[in-house]
Amino acid sequence: MAGGGPRGGGVARAGDVLRGDGAAGASRLTDADREAMRAANDRFAYALRDGDVDAALAADDAFHGVFVTAAANAEIPRTLERLMPRIRRLERLRFGSLSGRASVKQHAEILLAAPEDVADLVKQNWLSLGALIDRSFE
Repeated sequence: MAGGGPRGGGVARAGDVLRGDGAAGASRLTDADREAMRAANDRFAYALRDGDVDAALAADDAFHGVFVTAAANAEIPRTLERLMPRIRRLERLRFGSLSGRASVKQHAEILLAAPEDVADLVKQNWLSLGALIDRSFE
């Protein structure tokens, strides 16, 4: 299971937190929120194309930050803060490679999804980092 191993368990737990409040967060997104997410995803795609990992990280944070704010659950930022050092290392690996481009597509799918489907799509995007953790220890 992606992210379910001993090393990826934190990512899986964070994914569960995100999914648990994902439906509420998705239902709270405004048109302005969705536009901010679209703009962030565009910046993300350009940064990946240009090989600018720092800009890709900032754009990815902006994309997910809108959703985290809309979820209005104080546990999500606390969970992310605890995991960020590990997540950053993985994101740098992922966004510095061709596999990082899959996140652009996943973000676009999140933006196009019906509100009731957003939580599952966000969790899948999140758990793709857990899969990277699992593969890195094989």
